[in-house]
Amino acid sequence: MNKSLSKTRLIESVTEISLLVILILAPILASGQLWAATPDLADIPVETLERLGLFHSVLEWPEDAPATICGLSQGGFALLTEAQQLWTVRWNESQFDRGESQSVPLKGKPSCMLEWDKGIFVIGSDLGELVLWDARESKVLRRWDGWGSPWEPVALSQYEDPITDGNKKETSVSRLLVADRIQGRVLKLDIDSGVLLHSWNGFIDPTAISVFEDQIRVSDRGWHRVISCMPGEDQGRFDQGLGDHGAAPGLFAGPWGLEIISRNWMLVSDRDNHRIQVLGRHGMAMHHWGLHSLIPRESNGRLHYPEEIVFDRDNMHVAVLEPSERRVQVFSVRDPEMAADPAESWQRVDLVSHFGESWAIDHGDESFLLVVVEPDSERISILDHRQQSPTEIDDVGGHGTKVTRFRTPSGVDFMHRPGYPRFVVSDRGNRRLQMFEVRRPPSALVVREPWITAFIRSVDLSQLAAMTPGWSSDVDPIPGAVACLKDGQIAVVDQGQPRILLLNDQFRALGLLGETAGLKKISAISEDGNGLLVADSSAQKIVRLGLDGSVKVIHSGSVDGVSVQPAGVARHADGSIWWTDSKGHRLLKTNEDSGETLVILGDTVGGNRMKTGERDLYRPAALRITKDGKVWILDQGNHRGVVLDKEGVLKHFGSATYLPNAKIGTPTKGES
Repeated sequence: MNKSLSKTRLIESVTEISLLVILILAPILASGQLWAATPDLADIPVETLERLGLFHSVLEWPEDAPATICGLSQGGFALLTEAQQLWTVRWNESQFDRGESQSVPLKGKPSCMLEWDKGIFVIGSDLGELVLWDARESKVLRRWDGWGSPWEPVALSQYEDPITDGNKKETSVSRLLVADRIQGRVLKLDIDSGVLLHSWNGFIDPTAISVFEDQIRVSDRGWHRVISCMPGEDQGRFDQGLGDHGAAPGLFAGPWGLEIISRNWMLVSDRDNHRIQVLGRHGMAMHHWGLHSLIPRESNGRLHYPEEIVFDRDNMHVAVLEPSERRVQVFSVRDPEMAADPAESWQRVDLVSHFGESWAIDHGDESFLLVVVEPDSERISILDHRQQSPTEIDDVGGHGTKVTRFRTPSGVDFMHRPGYPRFVVSDRGNRRLQMFEVRRPPSALVVREPWITAFIRSVDLSQLAAMTPGWSSDVDPIPGAVACLKDGQIAVVDQGQPRILLLNDQFRALGLLGETAGLKKISAISEDGNGLLVADSSAQKIVRLGLDGSVKVIHSGSVDGVSVQPAGVARHADGSIWWTDSKGHRLLKTNEDSGETLVILGDTVGGNRMKTGERDLYRPAALRITKDGKVWILDQGNHRGVVLDKEGVLKHFGSATYLPNAKIGTPTKGES
């Protein structure tokens, strides 16, 4: 035989075999089956995951905001409301049915929940407690108050810890994993004894934990990543985390809910991008669904700040909790013959910004600046507020650790000083304060100009606390709301503990306030002469703290029989105290002398079902009052600002579809 011909045929045979091998392995590689050492028979086919996201139904809790959900061992999910009512929701033929609710006694607002065993739940609250609850007998089996103080459990999961028994036989024991928001850690606990067995540290704002076999993953909205925790290590693997800050597929803006649904795939609720992403174990973005709700309270598959998620494998449903809309939307698998929803193919590459929980107005005689925290893009937007609809003239920030960047900006206020206006921003994730100056006179033309905002200085609060007697504690300061006093002092809330740090305009430490005032969770502060007004969302209080250490409770408890959640506070020129109630969707006014509280705007005054009417509010947050008596309300749930002048005239600005009659800046006459 011709040797060259034989060699040619041999090469052709090898080539044919190689092609055959590729053809056989291609679909296996595409499905990710070779990621595991052995095939995972319980894995979900890729073609099924690619069709996940069909809107199925919506369940609403309009009178009592849902706080947390978890999956149930026999399908469906459990939901716990802010009023501590536990509901179980089961799949019944073609719909979800909710049974009777039961009351769970907690000290604070529910923050996380896990079904540990059939009918047995572990429940956490924002005031640092864990409860083992028997839903079958409606009783508390065990209660823990924390492992190190302060702390706040925000996520739970069950982990099978591998051990070797006395006979050197490998087995496992169930452990409880808890994410602690305040100290930025994940704890591994023995649920029977409550003993802390291990912890992983270095987190900024952990939001969820999910476990599948030996995988422990944690979503963190400060890092904007999904992070692995490995046995025996003391830190999460942050540099190897999946994702980063952004809007393109595979990136996140505040990842919240997390469900590892197999060895190869996970679901992540991308909160501030208003979508659910399906990711591979190495971070590959395979599929997503969800678009921002354009019409107020819109559902039918539109998402609005989705948080916790539950994957029901038996019924192939995904339940998505949207606390801001007081509802759960349920999604299923689309039929192969059904056309894909446009939301599944939409490739967003830019971040959409909305008003956050904080804003401030400059104090000059010719006041013209409004600054707004935009958490979605981690920026501070600077606007000229003299127009019918405020006009943006600059912005600062963006995600990062370098100077002028932020990781979860949490508060802002203008300083009282002559010359160009300066404002201070608290940065929760970077544990620091930064000061900026807007170098623009009030007489300047209203145009957007880059570089008119200059960086002045910053301070690392962790380092400052370490050098300041009386400031140091088990937890580094976590900056929240900010208030600048007329004498030049700067007050910043320490979210890790119910106290207020005082600094001068050079960011040097001066002292502390509020440590003995009986405060629980400080949501807002504002300058009040020689003191501060304080809104406490958990204690349902409005308190005045004097710089001399005095404490005066101005309001405590419900209003008109409805519990409150103070979110913003300020003193009016007439001496009254005005504050917002984010839970009751109201603007309230309290007479400091008589203690009488009146509802000015909100639910009890009337409005439409969408809560976007002229006198409606929806989860209002920050409140500012200017020298001319105008009350500025940040109507966060409606993505808009509301201005009430002393004559009772209302003006609205912001997202067009959330405005009354969808007209920007239309003034309407109303009662003050």
